[in-house]
Amino acid sequence: MSGFRFWACLVLAILSLLLPSCIDGHEEVWIEPNGSGRAEITYSIPARAVQLKGGDQAVVEMIRGFLANTPEISQSTCEVRTEGETTRICVRTTFDSALDLKNATNGPGSAHLPPAAKHLAGVVATTLQGRTLDFTRTIQPGKALPGSSLLPTSTYQGHHLTYIIHLPAVPGTHNATRTENGGRTLIWEKTMEEAVRAPIITHFRMAIPIPWKWIALIAAGLGLLAITTTRLLRKRLS
Repeated sequence: MSGFRFWACLVLAILSLLLPSCIDGHEEVWIEPNGSGRAEITYSIPARAVQLKGGDQAVVEMIRGFLANTPEISQSTCEVRTEGETTRICVRTTFDSALDLKNATNGPGSAHLPPAAKHLAGVVATTLQGRTLDFTRTIQPGKALPGSSLLPTSTYQGHHLTYIIHLPAVPGTHNATRTENGGRTLIWEKTMEEAVRAPIITHFRMAIPIPWKWIALIAAGLGLLAITTTRLLRKRLS
């Protein structure tokens, strides 16, 4: 029994040193009416976790490898900075279609990410029926931090994960913690303790608005059709 206790204490000690358990995350996405958009993702993790991966530059190269091999992302920048005991990772991207992002975590770029990063990226499921978009993302911080359930809850105090999506229209249904901007901005907020105990699921369903440029093109097309039809009728009647 004493041997088991020693092993358990040793494992907990190693986990407390190696796991980036005190993560703070902030993800914010802006989606335009035509489906394009941009995202800003910021995570703060213990510097010792980054050192184990080879340091700031190694993490930058790993993330850039993923971004460069992810065709769903059109432009991107990545910054990794360590100050004291904390490393801040900030990624900014733009994309042409929010629907295509569901393939990003399973594409060729994912080979550049460690399993922990894939669990934090989560699994995205989207369906489009008519003009109704159904979006669900399942994030599993507990799997990204194996053994996190063994750590004391005090480890996570003061640390949070926040996910924000700015939509072009008010969704019909959602499970956000709260909303802003008249209901078009959805915000999910979780403490790290909540995040490691159960998966985080972000979901919304909304009718996709028709972009003004398409309305203009349709109006122009209908106007041209009306003019052409009128001219043909006049020729036939004359």
